[in-house]
Amino acid sequence: MAVHALPWPSSQVISVSVARANRDHLALVRRRQEVQTQLTYFHVASRRGALGAKAVAARAKLEAKLAALDAELAAHCKLHPDERAPCAGVCFVTFNYHREAHACFLDLRAHPRRTLRITATSLAGTVARRASLLRRASKQAVLGTTLEVSMTLKVSVPPPPSQLIWENLQFSASTRFARRALVNAILLLQCALSTWAIVAVTNLNIADVLQDDASSAQQVGTMAWTTLVIVASNLVIFLTAPVYMTAIERDFRADHRETMLATKLLCFQLGNSFAASLSFLWTKRGGAVGFFDAAWYQQGGATTVLSMVIADIFFINPCVEGLRIFDVLPAKAALAPRALAQAQMNALHAAENPLYLPFRMQLLMKQLVYGMAWSYAFPCFYGLVLIFLAVTTTETSESPLVANVYLR
Repeated sequence: MAVHALPWPSSQVISVSVARANRDHLALVRRRQEVQTQLTYFHVASRRGALGAKAVAARAKLEAKLAALDAELAAHCKLHPDERAPCAGVCFVTFNYHREAHACFLDLRAHPRRTLRITATSLAGTVARRASLLRRASKQAVLGTTLEVSMTLKVSVPPPPSQLIWENLQFSASTRFARRALVNAILLLQCALSTWAIVAVTNLNIADVLQDDASSAQQVGTMAWTTLVIVASNLVIFLTAPVYMTAIERDFRADHRETMLATKLLCFQLGNSFAASLSFLWTKRGGAVGFFDAAWYQQGGATTVLSMVIADIFFINPCVEGLRIFDVLPAKAALAPRALAQAQMNALHAAENPLYLPFRMQLLMKQLVYGMAWSYAFPCFYGLVLIFLAVTTTETSESPLVANVYLR
């Protein structure tokens, strides 16, 4: 499918790139790059000395896997371009100057209805898989015939290329909305179950602590297993939410996906925190039910609120986020010394984690919302939140956008 006419002067345009629905092809290329990288590590290690039997067997498996991927890619590339990767319905336009991109943006916003002249270069592949444009003009289209198609162009300023998830451009807004709704429904059910478990074990722990006849060993044991339940309930959400968003949702912007993930985690964190703290309004012994009186402070409310904030400030922030005890530290201690090449060791020391930034975002917002919400009852929260902000705040700079727009 070739576009012969643009809705703006072509002398101002550097390039026009039409995105294709090549999700499967990109997945094959990425898997091949990963396998090739692993083989490169083995090649570097073999130059330094003889490989062991296990390393030789692992290299042979990688070579067989690489050959299979090459064969699959070769078969995929033999298909016609329109059959292999039809048009995704998105077009990227690069202009000479920002003012020209801005003028095009304003013009298309004011007059989105345009007529394009399109040539059907491959009727079989185009009509079979992405025929919406051709059906609007003529159902009797012939190869090489130029068709005039009237359509509405939606224009937006694109993110930097590094923030685009190219394989997801082929999915429509309605498909992404439906998939996002499915993920939200699954996470809502998981959050409800996890919040119920956290509230239940928190009340059991406080009830055991308040018992006069409970021994120290019993209290420590109850605290230990209830803490494990709370940690597990949180981990279920933090580990499955990124998987759902990657495997089910089809967001084509990496920065938007990170923001949405942080929002989901924040809602869960605030939900279980407030639920656990407010539950003592009805489970306390004595006092007025549903009121923040002395009984609420003494029978679990104050302990629950303070423990959550203090744990985030003095354990999560320095240990989980500072020392990175769950990803960077194990990689440096256990995996990096056994690296086959310096590049592999560097990657293990870096330990890039796509969950890191969303987790930081939700933790910061949780402290702000949770700390400010309870500051009337616990004035010390003003100082604690200030400490947290002083430790976590960093300067960031974003590179300027290039003079691009993309059309859908």
